Amino acid sequence: MESPAATITIPTLQQIERDGRKIVEWWPGTTRSAQIVDRVGVDIVSVGDTVGINLWGHSTPFEITMDEMLVVCKAVRRGVKRALVSCCDFSFLRSSPGRHRCRAESAVLMVKEGGADMIKLDGAPQFPDAVRAISRAGIPVFARLGITPQTALQIWNPIQRCFET
Repeated sequence: MESPAATITIPTLQQIERDGRKIVEWWPGTTRSAQIVDRVGVDIVSVGDTVGINLWGHSTPFEITMDEMLVVCKAVRRGVKRALVSCCDFSFLRSSPGRHRCRAESAVLMVKEGGADMIKLDGAPQFPDAVRAISRAGIPVFARLGITPQTALQIWNPIQRCFET
């Protein structure tokens, strides 16, 4: 981790990676918890769609709305002074693979109104148009690859139903 006094930027993250150091990310859902993890030196403070379950009481992360995400992103931004703020797991926020423009507009909203520094896009390989559209809007994309909590739910739920009686 960088010293807690240093402000984290995209070039800072790139240097941390080049130096072979670990990048530390945490997922607070409130201003107070964001303040705590920021003070101890976390590099990235993320707001993900799982706040739909943990904060809003939804049964799955797929139910979170953009308005709910915006409220949480603003709250977390108010608590962070030095870490990068990342929102949102955009691949699952009420848009299909063909609606990359909608995702880019949502990303702009999270940056301009929510205070996010970059956008996290789960399942990015399935949505290259969304990655391009968000990048073209001048917003850094944190493209997550592989199995994510959302893709695990898609895989696990059908298997789980096979065992239910």
